[in-house]
Amino acid sequence: MPVITDPRSVRAMYAEAAEKGYLIPGIGAENRDTLECCFVAAKRLGEEIGVPEIPLCIGVTGRYSGRSQLSNYTSLGSPVEGLIAFADDLRELLRGGGPFDQLRVHAHLDHGQPELDEDLFQAGRGIFGSIMYDASTRPLDENREMTARFVEEWKDIYVIEGAVDEITDSGGVQAEDDDLTKPEDARRFLDETGVDLIVVNVGTEHRATADRVKYHEDRARAIGEVAGGKMVLHGSSSLGDRSVGTVAADGFVRFNMWTAIETTGGQAIAADVVRNLSHLLPQDQLCALVDEGLLGQKVLKDSGKPSLEYLPHQYRRDKVWAPVVTDFLHGVLRECGYERLKG
Repeated sequence: MPVITDPRSVRAMYAEAAEKGYLIPGIGAENRDTLECCFVAAKRLGEEIGVPEIPLCIGVTGRYSGRSQLSNYTSLGSPVEGLIAFADDLRELLRGGGPFDQLRVHAHLDHGQPELDEDLFQAGRGIFGSIMYDASTRPLDENREMTARFVEEWKDIYVIEGAVDEITDSGGVQAEDDDLTKPEDARRFLDETGVDLIVVNVGTEHRATADRVKYHEDRARAIGEVAGGKMVLHGSSSLGDRSVGTVAADGFVRFNMWTAIETTGGQAIAADVVRNLSHLLPQDQLCALVDEGLLGQKVLKDSGKPSLEYLPHQYRRDKVWAPVVTDFLHGVLRECGYERLKG
């Protein structure tokens, strides 16, 4: 079906997830290839479990300092050009009669930046179904006030997500109990801003230092007692061995994922390049790398003749990147609990 942009329909999707206990994945995408892999994985899973109308959230960032996915969506480095390309790809892939026309998909502007992304808030009409208004670099009181004003202005256009967090100049590295979201702050944020969804810090935030990344289940459940069905988990790649599907029981209705996708695909490409260097570089360049000590003599046993079977982007996309990313996303989606949509 077409990209879902009506905020009432998006709110209904999240309400359904909260009621039935499944998770909506927020898949970060900064290229068409990721969109295709996600949709192929969702369609495959839908056919396997008899639920073709799989609900999905596809997220992109604008001018967020952590990473501008819209700037990266094209080689032009412009978030506006990226938004146009992103929207065109979504509409084409989800068109009626297309290969993915049964999926239920809404687009999301993640980490929307006050002041910096104002043009994207405007241009996103008819594209985004939801926006995260990220004022987390401000003190929490100011964050609430700014978010409330944003909700008042945009609540009829978008489903709005806010961040119950305060990132300090030191990068948010505080005593552990102070760093995590408090249940009372989550409830107050919902009541005073009117947001539809909240991002809470339960230890998996992508900004956390590596030695402190940990999912605090007790805190998540405490927040869920007062804000369950409204919670979004960022930094899901840091859950480790824990199944992402288990966080639904703690009150989350969506989780965001990007790092693990790019890591999976990027490492597959790196390994394939190493295995096929003799098909990518001429003999003289291989010899030079051997002389520098970067490669061993074994690489010279093959011809060292570049081959158009291996050099084009199409090979890396279709033979290496897309298969592993699609399989990875299929596994992630399988954990979301979509079987609960049956009947």
